[in-house]
Amino acid sequence: MLFRIVTSIFRALDALPFTGTVFRSFVAAEAFGVASRAMRDKNFSRAYQVLQIFENDSVENVWVASCQYMLGCLIYRGLSTNKDISRAINVIQMAACAGNSDAISYLQRRTKLEKVGHDMDSFEPWF
Repeated sequence: MLFRIVTSIFRALDALPFTGTVFRSFVAAEAFGVASRAMRDKNFSRAYQVLQIFENDSVENVWVASCQYMLGCLIYRGLSTNKDISRAINVIQMAACAGNSDAISYLQRRTKLEKVGHDMDSFEPWF
């Protein structure tokens, strides 16, 4: 419930240049907490629902990047959405560009394994 209220406020204030990124950070922090609890409880549909608003977000923020990495993991595994490795890698790359260390580490390992001919479809990111 709180997430819906915060998201509604965020959407209203997001267009304002002086508040958009600040509120995006607060919303992402709340979303990360909600999604983490949902994933702990194996409620992947709830986690996906909360995280999907960050899929194409270009705000370079630690919380947004964490949400993107977690979302990429869900998409890669096909949990509560269609499994789409290409889409998942794109989301994880956005998280890496924003500085998420898990995303950076995963992409570095993936690149090394690709070079030696490893079957990349079985190399899933983990959250």
